[in-house]
Amino acid sequence: KKIIKENIKEITTGTNARAREENNLPGAAIKFYDENFELITPHVSQLIGTYLDDGLTEGLIVRVMQDAIENKAKNLKYVKKILNRCYEQGITTAEAFELDQKNFQEKRARGQPAETPKERIRRIRESGG
Repeated sequence: KKIIKENIKEITTGTNARAREENNLPGAAIKFYDENFELITPHVSQLIGTYLDDGLTEGLIVRVMQDAIENKAKNLKYVKKILNRCYEQGITTAEAFELDQKNFQEKRARGQPAETPKERIRRIRESGG
């Protein structure tokens, strides 16, 4: 788990990673999947490319895969479900995803009802995600 977090930190915060994320160049997500899930297949590689083409950053894709590992749901179905939700809600970066998760947990802890999808989209867009 520590190694995964270190890899994520390097991918999502390193200088080269920032440039990669800004340019949305492929590589880190495929490498992360290959090293932490299973041998990458052409189907999975194409799927990652589709998410990149749809505007999700590689940092987000890697962060969602890390989330899957942390939640003991290390499978493509879980990753796709979260990435599809991100796409539908306008979450395109790892930072926006983490902010969304933090806000959800805070509301849950306070016993507040979850926000509607429209409210979540507006909040994310206002925060620059």
